Amino acid sequence: MKPRRIVPTALVAASVLILSARTAFAEPDKDADLAARVRQLEKRVAALEEALKKIDPSSAKASRTEVENALIGVWELADMDKKQFAFTDMKLNGDGTCDLVTPPDGASASGKYAVIGKKLSFSWGLGGGVGTGCDYRVDSVSDKELVLETKVGKVDDYKVVKVHYTRAK
Repeated sequence: MKPRRIVPTALVAASVLILSARTAFAEPDKDADLAARVRQLEKRVAALEEALKKIDPSSAKASRTEVENALIGVWELADMDKKQFAFTDMKLNGDGTCDLVTPPDGASASGKYAVIGKKLSFSWGLGGGVGTGCDYRVDSVSDKELVLETKVGKVDDYKVVKVHYTRAK
């Protein structure tokens, strides 16, 4: 071998041996302490993010989708759909709570709603702590009109019914 290649090869080999020795004799206590410190800092960051969400309400609004934002408000069942089984009036709040008026007697219930993509799920409690709920598909929503789809009939033999709501003024 030429002397020009021997010197760099020897330096690389020496570096590999030194680094391997450091890795082989590394103190595991320092590694464990570092890992514990990283976990502790991750928990603190998560707690600070939660605190920021509570302080800055605009951060919660930013996490809502366009459909969720458009649904917030008071909705009344359109006259042409009064014969369909649905809520006659709905008040959907920005915090995921709702007030519902059900036909035919106009009984009201308070509950919660959730939007997952275009699925709108309601849940509310009845007397004695019994809960109930229903699901709709949001067909369309605008500033003035909300169209929900629901399935009516048996599991094997059903039809899809569209229920129209208008935004209350």
